[in-house]
Amino acid sequence: MTTGSPAAEPRYVVFSVADRRLALPSGAVRRVLPMPRLERLPGQPPVLAGVAVLGGDAVPVLSLATLFGLAAREPGVYTPLLLTGRGGEALALLVDAVQAVGPADGPMLDDADAGGSFNACVAGAWRRGAETVFLLDPARLLTRVEEERLAGFRAVAEERLGVWHGEPAQGEPAQGEPA
Repeated sequence: MTTGSPAAEPRYVVFSVADRRLALPSGAVRRVLPMPRLERLPGQPPVLAGVAVLGGDAVPVLSLATLFGLAAREPGVYTPLLLTGRGGEALALLVDAVQAVGPADGPMLDDADAGGSFNACVAGAWRRGAETVFLLDPARLLTRVEEERLAGFRAVAEERLGVWHGEPAQGEPAQGEPA
């Protein structure tokens, strides 16, 4: 009889948003960060909690509660962010708390209604005590249109950040160039 080693088991980051238990594959979460200072952008939608400057880069911070239409809590100094990313672009997810990192602590449920979630972002679920943990597919958290809008806000934040580092704003001549 062959048994799988514990190292081969998929690992997840389990967290809470508005009293719901959610999870992402651990490979999709680069780091768990403490709440940094968030900058607001003109015209940013409520789902965008702000932009954090991390390692010199502008990183959009999405409120998962707002994205899912849940009651959002006011973030505090101990509110964690899950640093994720796709295609080399970092994205931080604002969550209420991180509960665990490890394998699913219960069997996967067969009736996880992935088709019933918006953009089919629920990839599975398992029971954790009396609660259900919903596994999110990081590639399906945002629609294509939402990702395009997010890229636009990221570009604005990067441009504003560049001005502070001596880079010309879009449409302005570089230093030493004729106006």
